[in-house]
Amino acid sequence: MTDFGRDTLCIGGRRTGRYVSGKRLLGQRLMHRLTMRKGQLRGGVAEQNAGLYLPGLLGATIDDTMLGTIGPRIKNELEKDQQVYTAAATVEQRKVAGRIAWTITIAVESDVGPFSLVLSVDGVTVDMVFREAA
Repeated sequence: MTDFGRDTLCIGGRRTGRYVSGKRLLGQRLMHRLTMRKGQLRGGVAEQNAGLYLPGLLGATIDDTMLGTIGPRIKNELEKDQQVYTAAATVEQRKVAGRIAWTITIAVESDVGPFSLVLSVDGVTVDMVFREAA
């Protein structure tokens, strides 16, 4: 297993003195991939191709066929990360106060072990719940 160090916890805002490493660091990095527009990272081709802005997808007109493509797009984006072996994502669409929202469940097999993420996406925010593998 490669050690990718630690970083500041910045899910839900930066928290001074709180650090993450291992699975939580990877989970945080994967969430950032799903909330970043393509081309925002500086660097080479890999950096320029990183990102899948989920709130932007939600703003589009989504029919059942298009909804079925979101999970594979998430899988493809997450598997670009060098620590991720495989990823699988399921997307459930619901209406909240007349607006469309998604619950996305992601299972990850990685260099640091298996874990899952549950994302709640609406047109403005993405919230994440991290789950250790059983």
